[in-house]
Amino acid sequence: KKDDKEALANYMKGAEKEQGDCMLRVAAFHFEGKAGLEKSEEKGREWLVKAAEAGNAVAALEMASRLSSGEKPDMLGAYKYLLSAANTGLPAAQNEIGLLYVSGKMGLSDPTAGVAWFTAAAKAGFAAAQNNLGTLYERGMGVPVDYNNAGQLYSLAANQGHAAATVGLARLHAAGHGTDQNLAKAWALASLAIERGDDKDAKTLLGDLTSKMSEAQISEGKKELETLRKPAEPKPAGEKPAADKPTPAPALAPKKTEAVTPAIEIPAVEETPKEEKKGE
Repeated sequence: KKDDKEALANYMKGAEKEQGDCMLRVAAFHFEGKAGLEKSEEKGREWLVKAAEAGNAVAALEMASRLSSGEKPDMLGAYKYLLSAANTGLPAAQNEIGLLYVSGKMGLSDPTAGVAWFTAAAKAGFAAAQNNLGTLYERGMGVPVDYNNAGQLYSLAANQGHAAATVGLARLHAAGHGTDQNLAKAWALASLAIERGDDKDAKTLLGDLTSKMSEAQISEGKKELETLRKPAEPKPAGEKPAADKPTPAPALAPKKTEAVTPAIEIPAVEETPKEEKKGE
């Protein structure tokens, strides 16, 4: 397309001036085979590396993603780029670093460091990190159990439409953790989480709640669901958000360990969605 060729020409001008954003765009043209270019993973990666070296955090994150996938993943190389992106303050990268420390991948098993990285991303308003940090507070991983903070963090993410955080709030209301027990509210939140795409955990919780509730409570839950569907969504279950605590993200290097620590099962902790990874 003529427009694509003109755009590529403009991006090349910026790339020649070592403008990271333009280099990233040129990489995308090679990956996608646009503007008459042949699709090329190799050429695309070359431009990604140039963009990352020019300080473009999104390029570094994308390079980390590509290095960690495929038939022969280079996890150490991926970590290098991921850490670079995280240290520039990119929330999506900080969230991914947090996941490494919480899951124990690459021999990095340090939930406390995971808390620090999730906190940095959560303070920037990154929903996945708010949910992940809330999960750690709910389960007492890397921090003491604190249902108030968990509820606040889940609320922040749920108000952005985050499905796993919505079911996290439902759990707290169902158990009366950090808030008064409210089965109708929990039922409504679990239902809302299903609508938002959480099929497994939310459906399990909803089934459990339904079996315990009276018809009157379920009717109340349906009314609550209608309220939650409106712009003013879940109210915080806690009082003081953990995301407000000034915990800095540490610049940590991989620990040298002989054996890789097995991953910890944390259903509510999730990887950064693709569309969020590639955002600014």
